[in-house]
Amino acid sequence: MIRSVPLGAPAHRLALLGCLLLAVAACAVGPRAPLAPRTPGEELIVIESDHGPFCGRCETLKITASSTGQVWIELGYWAGEYSIWQVRRRRTRVTPERFAKLRDHLRPHRPQGELLLDRPESCAFFEDDLGGVRVQWRGGGEDARLRYNYGCDGDTRRALADALRTALRPLGIRGLQTLPGSPTAALLLRVEVDAA
Repeated sequence: MIRSVPLGAPAHRLALLGCLLLAVAACAVGPRAPLAPRTPGEELIVIESDHGPFCGRCETLKITASSTGQVWIELGYWAGEYSIWQVRRRRTRVTPERFAKLRDHLRPHRPQGELLLDRPESCAFFEDDLGGVRVQWRGGGEDARLRYNYGCDGDTRRALADALRTALRPLGIRGLQTLPGSPTAALLLRVEVDAA
């Protein structure tokens, strides 16, 4: 006699969870960026957009640039009716000089340790309907982390906001010139690097 087990049973929940995890893993395509420098002397700068609360497809863009010239590009977005999170990854190269331009562009805004400017209590004035950006520096000195919401003290932090919006320009990757923006999956399929 075959007996059915109700869907609420633990075994079915585990099976359902396993299928869900497998489906999510299948949505990520492309090479992953390193989490830390891989060799002594290597530096990494990670720049990640943070969409605001009214975001449509809620696209996120994450760029990991290495002092060796390697650049990992990751685009995340909702597909369908907010049911499947898609991730597209691509790797490209720029010259080490391009990385140095990026590092120099962000140098005035690199904090000692961590600076969180992405919440109302960190700002004199805060608009909560804007997106922001997260930047991490690994290697090349003490690791540092900056989180900035474009609604934080917009007038007094304009230089910071402008530097973060244009942080990708020194890399010379066409189509990925400003943050935040509306990157599309097509950009990751055709990434071009300008001549230095």
